[in-house]
Amino acid sequence: MNRDVQFYDAFDAEFEDLPETVQDDLLAHARLLEEFGPQLAGRGLIP
Repeated sequence: MNRDVQFYDAFDAEFEDLPETVQDDLLAHARLLEEFGPQLAGRGLIP
């Protein structure tokens, strides 16, 4: 079950100012949240 993960519009400018590697990491984590949602906590991927 995929979830809808969105960033707030107010975060757009800050996101653009982040280094590309940090942007990539944030997007990768957002994709994990979309796919696994609350199950991530049980996998040790989030505290």
